[in-house]
Amino acid sequence: MSDLRGSTPPAEDSTRHAGSGKVLHPFDHEEDAGERWRSRHRFSTAIWPFLIGITLSIFALDLSSLVSDLNPWIARLVFPFELLVERPEFGLRWYLGGYLPLIVLFLQFPLEGLWVTLNLRQRGRMSFAFAPLIFLHLVGAFVLFLLVQAHPVKY
Repeated sequence: MSDLRGSTPPAEDSTRHAGSGKVLHPFDHEEDAGERWRSRHRFSTAIWPFLIGITLSIFALDLSSLVSDLNPWIARLVFPFELLVERPEFGLRWYLGGYLPLIVLFLQFPLEGLWVTLNLRQRGRMSFAFAPLIFLHLVGAFVLFLLVQAHPVKY
């Protein structure tokens, strides 16, 4: 009777017992591996993206000028939010006395590091942690591409 689907296994089946009264199910091993992976990422071990973001924000002004001198499209990929705030189409350049692009430049890396840290703690995999961030940068660069093609602005 235990060969039928949905029926309970016999009590004397030693392959289905985990010991100490637990019964193993077919997918128990995969769930345990995922739980062990997530348990290794405590806050102290997953905070490194936020710390790297703070370190990069210290050098953000130099990094922005270096990247924009190399190629403007690389600057649009790395700093899309600062460049979007500077665009006259949005009218945000003079918000907060003209310092909004600079504030966005300095806050970009710590906020992205915090976002990656939280994604790493929740999902536990690097691909899940960085994929939304890369997608957001690509969307920002695409919006900048559309704005540059529609209205070229000299800086």
